[in-house]
Amino acid sequence: MKDNTGHDGWSDQALWHYLRIRSMIEVGDKTEAVSFAQNAINLFPKQQKFFRRLEALAHLRLGMLADAERLYRTLYRGGSADWWILHEHAQVLRELGKDEDALNLMCKAALSNKKLESLVALFSDIGFLCLKTEGKEDAQNHLLLCKRIREEKGWSVPQTVSSAIAVLDKELLNIPGPADLNAALAECQKFWRRMVGRHDSHEPSLKSRGVKRMLKGKLKMGPPERPYCFLLSDTRESYFCRKSDLPQGATDGVILQFDAMPSFDKKKNQESWKAVNVRTM
Repeated sequence: MKDNTGHDGWSDQALWHYLRIRSMIEVGDKTEAVSFAQNAINLFPKQQKFFRRLEALAHLRLGMLADAERLYRTLYRGGSADWWILHEHAQVLRELGKDEDALNLMCKAALSNKKLESLVALFSDIGFLCLKTEGKEDAQNHLLLCKRIREEKGWSVPQTVSSAIAVLDKELLNIPGPADLNAALAECQKFWRRMVGRHDSHEPSLKSRGVKRMLKGKLKMGPPERPYCFLLSDTRESYFCRKSDLPQGATDGVILQFDAMPSFDKKKNQESWKAVNVRTM
C-alpha cells in the first residue's frame, strides 16, 4: 500500500493494524475499532489519513453520524480530498438528510477520477439521489452510465439499478436515454460541472455573510409529512431548519436557541439562512 504522498510507506505493523481495524468494522466490535484507529493514528503518522478514515467509517457503522461527518471533514487538505473520501463523506451527509451537500460532494468525486470502472457505485448513488433532488432525466443518465460500464466489463447489474431504469424508461417515454456509454458519460459530466459550479458560485457571497450566533426563535413545524420546518425570530426573520436537526421532544411553538449559517433557496433563487446547532433554552 502507499501513503498519502503516493509513495510506499507501510510497515508490516502498520498494515497489520489497518487490516485488523477493517475486519473489526466489517464483522467485529466497531466501538473497539474506533479506539484501535485512534491509537494507530499516533503510532503511524504517515498513514494517519487512512486510519482517520477508518475511525470515521467505524462511527458511520455505529450510527454516530455527526461524529462521522466531523471526522470526514478533517480529511480535507486545502479544500480537496481523494474521490473515495468525498464519496463516503457524501454518504454520511445523505444519511443526515443533507441531500444537496451530498450531491455536490458526489459530483466533485466523479470529476476527480477518470477510472470509470472504479466509480460505478458512485454513479448509481448519484442517480438515486437525483431521483430525490434534481430530476428523473439526470437520474436516468447516471443509472444508465452505471449499467453500461458494468456491461462493458462483464459485470452483473444490480437489480435495484435495472428496476429503476425500467421505471424511468416508462416515465420518460418521450425523452430517450443516452444511446451508449460515451453519450451517457457526456451528459453526466455536464451535470457534475453544473452542480459543482452552482455550489462554488454561491460560496464567496455566503462566506462574506458570516455566521449568526446565539439566536432565539419560535418553532413552526408545518405539515407533519414535510421534512423541514422554520424558526421565527423576534424580528420576524425566518430560518430554515431540518426536522432531523431539532432537539428531541421539540414541539410546535416552543422557543429554541440556535446558530444560523448562510444558505441558498433554490426555489426562490435567493440567499437565505439555515438554522444549525438547534438546542433547547
